[in-house]
Amino acid sequence: MYEGLPARNTMTATERTHAICEACGQGYSVPDEDRTYTCKLCQGLVRVPGHETGQHGHLVGALDCANCHAINHAGTHVCVECGEDLDAEPEYSDPLEDSRARRKATHELRHGYKWIGAFRWICRAGALGYALVTLTAILAMARSEIPYEPGLLVVALSTLLTILMLMGAVQILFKPFVWTLIIALSASAASVVHLMGPNPLGLAFGWSLFWAALFWIAISPALRFRKLVDAHTDLYILQQSTQRTRRRIESGDSGHRHERLLRVMRNASRRAWRISAAIAVGATLLSTAATFIVVSQVRPIDFDETVESFEEAWPRASDVTLRAYFAPETRAWQGDRLFGFADGHGWGRSFPPLVRDDRVATENEVEMKYELGDFPISMNWVRRERNWFLLNIQMPIPPFDPAFQRFLGAWKRSDTKAMSDFFAPDFRERMQVSLKASLTNRGWTNFPEISSYDLDTPEPEKCVTTLQVESGAVIATWWISPRGDWALQTIVFPKPVKKPRKRPR
Repeated sequence: MYEGLPARNTMTATERTHAICEACGQGYSVPDEDRTYTCKLCQGLVRVPGHETGQHGHLVGALDCANCHAINHAGTHVCVECGEDLDAEPEYSDPLEDSRARRKATHELRHGYKWIGAFRWICRAGALGYALVTLTAILAMARSEIPYEPGLLVVALSTLLTILMLMGAVQILFKPFVWTLIIALSASAASVVHLMGPNPLGLAFGWSLFWAALFWIAISPALRFRKLVDAHTDLYILQQSTQRTRRRIESGDSGHRHERLLRVMRNASRRAWRISAAIAVGATLLSTAATFIVVSQVRPIDFDETVESFEEAWPRASDVTLRAYFAPETRAWQGDRLFGFADGHGWGRSFPPLVRDDRVATENEVEMKYELGDFPISMNWVRRERNWFLLNIQMPIPPFDPAFQRFLGAWKRSDTKAMSDFFAPDFRERMQVSLKASLTNRGWTNFPEISSYDLDTPEPEKCVTTLQVESGAVIATWWISPRGDWALQTIVFPKPVKKPRKRPR
């Protein structure tokens, strides 16, 4: 009935043979030694030891080196890669012992991989923590809670640790010891910098110290895991590969199976590096953008830059430009005084150059002293939020006696025009009329003779003179005008003597 059909290579129930999973080392009893099976535990490849099904590609009759797994042409007696004797008889190995060794290695690799998986989450948690530290430092700079330079240091170190931990979460699968050591050293260095240098954020120091200690503790298990992977590279790659990747490895015909496994590892490593590079670039750009926004909006403008800009604008004597440097509350009258002082000294539209003499600085105030021609001046600068403003310019106070002697001369001559010239220009015409009215109301032909006078200086730029005349005291108040010279502010004459009224008869 079944004549003509080819005979099948089958086994009875008593003819089953032992097979091993190449991924986890689990042993199985299979009915057909020429077939491959799927492991029920890890979905790896199960087959009878010694029954290789892979191909060698274009090399016909190629020989596999048992030491380095290099492919050698047929007839080769010594491996071209490592020099191993290819004619030597292979050492006998018990399949059962090999199965136990693979199961032990599989268990250790799984345990180590769980540890590595846990540390991947630890790296992610650390990266999140450092990102929060970076954000906290940026916000503290924005609220002026920490100085600008120390704040930038915290931002730079925290961003670096964020990038390293994000990269470590990806790369620790391939280089566990290397990346554990890198993060441990970086966190330790950050801790030292925060401890020895300016430390505006205690959170930054504590966080770096915690992660430094944690990763130094992880150095030893990472080193053991690296040695375990080096000893069982193929097994580790198969364990961490998907079922689809395993089938592609087994069904491939380009090179030896070991080469295909290493190729899978290299490709995964390249993908990890690309992901790490993208993470590093993204985190750097994000941190840089956030810092730039804060710096451009919050960073205090450097005082030296402001003063140098003012000194460059000074000789041009631009009214609008120089007034812009003054504080808003003093801009109007300080600007008027500066340009009035310049007009009084005949500077015109070109001020003499400023020569720096001295500098007295505190955190938010600076006094700059200059030599301006033949006399000294000083400028008081104050910081308001981000900007520096010129609060006032202290011009030299001229001597009072020459102006007062000129006033006495005009008084003796009863020259109302010369006396009114001591007032501000806007009040001169009005004061001349008032002085003439004072003479008329008191019945004076000329101003009375001054018997004595007294000087009182209640303020540095103010002087009150009391002139004693026959009918009482004349009180004149002097001040430093915007032109920088002494000028009359007010003058008060004694009340005129009332004439007695004639009673009607």
